[in-house]
Amino acid sequence: MMRENRKDGVEVSQLLRSLVPNGYWDVGIERVHGSVRPQIENYLANTISYVTRGTGLLLYGMNGNGKTSIAVLIAKEVLRYSGAVLFTTSAGLCQAQLKDLMFDSGVSMVHRAEIVDLLILDDLGKEYRGDSGWSLKFLENLLRVRSSYNKATIITTNIPLADFVKVYSISMVSVITASLVSINVEGCSLRRAVELDL
Repeated sequence: MMRENRKDGVEVSQLLRSLVPNGYWDVGIERVHGSVRPQIENYLANTISYVTRGTGLLLYGMNGNGKTSIAVLIAKEVLRYSGAVLFTTSAGLCQAQLKDLMFDSGVSMVHRAEIVDLLILDDLGKEYRGDSGWSLKFLENLLRVRSSYNKATIITTNIPLADFVKVYSISMVSVITASLVSINVEGCSLRRAVELDL
């Protein structure tokens, strides 16, 4: 079977290099709920301006409401303009740091996460948070580095905005709120809609 070379104007090789899960390659604006669609359409229309300034998004809400789909929509827009993107979960990035995993020859996953134009940090809150607080400090430091270099980050999470201070330090919440626009992605579960064939 012949594989397509492009998905929505983006080279498959770019999606692969960015580690975007292939289940999201075909995602379109129709996956965005009406309540947040105007905000997302605005971000998409001005993606390069936002990313260049280091303005990212904190997408929070229940499972299956399209947070990751929104993040990938924006990633594809950055890739169309030949920007560098990295998609990872917060748990996966913590593991990459612990195991010193490499992205490329001579470039660690963590260093790649620090320098790409757009980092998608999926499922924040699902990383292991032991008594030492190591993972929280690591993630806070990563976000500080990216913020100091005006690098845009998109975070997806199930943690309600009001509960962030209960889970993460005030200083980490401060970094997040300074460089990310918070959007509550709510509505019916897209996963459930697919199951019901809606």
